[in-house]
Amino acid sequence: LHKSALLAEYAAIDPRLGDLVRLVKHWARCRGVYGQPHGHLGGYAFTLLSVFYVQCTHPRLVPSLQMLALAPKIWSDEAGIRFNVAWASWRAGQGRRCSRLGAEEAKPRLPSAAVLFRGFFAFYGGRCFDFGREVACVRLGHRALRSAALAEDHTVVPDFAVARGARLSLEDPIETCWDLGQILSPRRAARLRAEFR
Repeated sequence: LHKSALLAEYAAIDPRLGDLVRLVKHWARCRGVYGQPHGHLGGYAFTLLSVFYVQCTHPRLVPSLQMLALAPKIWSDEAGIRFNVAWASWRAGQGRRCSRLGAEEAKPRLPSAAVLFRGFFAFYGGRCFDFGREVACVRLGHRALRSAALAEDHTVVPDFAVARGARLSLEDPIETCWDLGQILSPRRAARLRAEFR
């Protein structure tokens, strides 16, 4: 429920993000690197990778709505595990009022969804994103080393710090101790990186 609501807030910021997500998911299905039942990343993970990429573009297409939250909002699951589910609501105008985008809010100069799609592969398949050291973290909304992502949220269990090799680390922005990249076997992780290139 919270995850879908957060993604809906991101989609409301700019329609190109939704277009990019659809293109990325279609590409992943066509290339055979899509679907948790097959040991690959699922739709939620590819959506988060797309959001994180556009958070790292210059100018930035979307901010971190969680970093713009004015106060924490704690939710507990059935097991009693607590999560911060606060974010600025773009649709309600909170995101625009407290946006840290500054001059970047002038959207017309930003690229089309097709250009963003090519940039997605340049970011993850080129030399931009370091699979061995960085975490894709929508919650932070900027590039960060795995250890830095942990330091900014003291509730996180340090699973990312022990990830070996160049496997993708992708933080769930709600369940921050969950690394969505852990589903990938070494062979599937290597295949995904090769497909990104």
